[in-house]
Order: sequence, then C-alpha cells, then structure tokens
Amino acid sequence: RQRVGQCTRWLQELDVNGDGIRLPAKVHKAAVVMPETHETPMLMVGLGTGIAPMRAFIEERVAAFRDGEKCGPMALFFGARNRIEYSYEDEFSAYHEEGPLTTISLALSREQKEKIYVTHRLKEHQQLVYDLIHEQKGNLYLCGPGGNVPGQVRKSVVDSIVECGGHSPEYAEKYVMDMQINGRYNVEAW
Repeated sequence: RQRVGQCTRWLQELDVNGDGIRLPAKVHKAAVVMPETHETPMLMVGLGTGIAPMRAFIEERVAAFRDGEKCGPMALFFGARNRIEYSYEDEFSAYHEEGPLTTISLALSREQKEKIYVTHRLKEHQQLVYDLIHEQKGNLYLCGPGGNVPGQVRKSVVDSIVECGGHSPEYAEKYVMDMQINGRYNVEAW
C-alpha cells in the first residue's frame, strides 16, 4: 500500500500555473556544530539510524583527505542489535583501510549471550576517548535514541577524563559542560 504524507500529497496535487507559487519556509539552526577544520579529531557515537549523520561526516572528511587536506583522527562507535543493521559496513571498512576513519568499534547487543552496548566499547577504548576529547581537543557527536543513552555516554566521557587523565570528577564534569557550551559536545537524540 502506498502512503503519502499530508504535505507531499498537497504539493503533488497543487495546480501551479506560470510563475509558480510562493511557499513560506523556515530553516532552523542545526543542533550539531561541525568543526571549523578537518584537522579537529572527531569521536562519533551512532546508534541504529543515528549512523546516517555520522556517514555524512565521514564522507566529507574522506573527500577532504582525498583532496590532500590534513585530517584529524575519526573514531566511530556504532551500536545496533545485530550486524544486519550495520548498513555501511563495507564502505566504512574501506574508509578505515584508506586511513581517514581511524577507529571503528561495533557494539552489537544481540549477537552474543551478554548484551554489549556502545558504553561498553567506550569503556574498552577509554584511553582513545580521553586522547581525542581531552588531549587533542576533539569534538564528540552522539546521534540516536534518547532515553538513558545520552547520560550514559556522557558518564563514559567523564570517566575517561577522570581515570585516564587523573583529573577530579568535578574537573571532568566542568570540562564536558564547557565542551557543550563551546559546541564540541553535540547530541541529537529522539
């Protein structure tokens, strides 16, 4: 059965003569702030369909890399129930082999007896998280379902700053808060 949305049906059935029709529209500022340069390290956490914007980030940086631009490291942490949901596996593997996508870590929660989530993978790669976010002043991007995930990812980042950097929890919380204020910690959750 074919489904058509209200607006698309209205546009399709609209009788436009001659000069067309004026439609008012508004563009809202994006919730995600991209780095000013491709040299900024990127830590990306994509869950399920939240991988789509990460793919765009990766493709942009791959194009810059191929054009000879200096590009910072990019780490992708992807979470899904099973491997079939990892739509871009071949593409991302090729980018990893080529070089621009420096780290790929999968959390496929239903492919083994114990459930594994992106927060487990962030913990496993705690030193990398600390290096990219704190030492190299990279940006974090989280996209996917809301619920507990944004808070759990934030805790993983704070923990990496405390455990790998030897900083106080107060310092780590303030550091992440400053990242948010300065557009370096980006969350798009629904």
